[in-house]
Amino acid sequence: MKVLFLDVDGVLNYSDLFSSCFRSDRRSDPVCPVRLGLVKRIVDATGCVTVLSSSWRLTDTLHTRITTEAKKVGVDIYDTTPDLPGEDRVIEIMTWCELNSVKTYAILDDLALPDPNLFQTTMEDGLTEIIVNRVITHLNKGQ
Repeated sequence: MKVLFLDVDGVLNYSDLFSSCFRSDRRSDPVCPVRLGLVKRIVDATGCVTVLSSSWRLTDTLHTRITTEAKKVGVDIYDTTPDLPGEDRVIEIMTWCELNSVKTYAILDDLALPDPNLFQTTMEDGLTEIIVNRVITHLNKGQ
C-alpha cells in the first residue's frame, strides 16, 4: 500500500489565502481547491491512498470540511492517523504505518518533521508543482 499523509495548514492553504478570507466576510478556515487538485494529481499518478495527519482530523467540523472539499475534486480521505496525546505527528504516522500494510509513504506537511519521507511545504506557498513531482517520483520508486 502506498500512502500520502496529508496536513492541511501550510499544504492545502497558505498565507495569502488566509489573509483574503479574513479580509472578507468568509471568516472560515480556507482550503484551496487548486492545492487539492495537486493532491489529486499525486493520487492519480501513484495509486496512493490519502490519510489525514493534520490536526483538522481532531475537530468534527474541520474533518468534515476537508473530507467534503477533497471529494469535490475526486480525492477520498481513506483514513486518519490515530490521536496519541503527548506524541508528535511522526509517531502517529509511524503507528498508522505499523497497523497497516504500508509499502511506501510520503508526508506532506509544513512542519519540519524528522522523517526522510517528508516533503516539506511552506505556509507562504502551500503545496507546489515542484513538490508534487518529487512526491510522485518518490511514491513510484521501485515499480
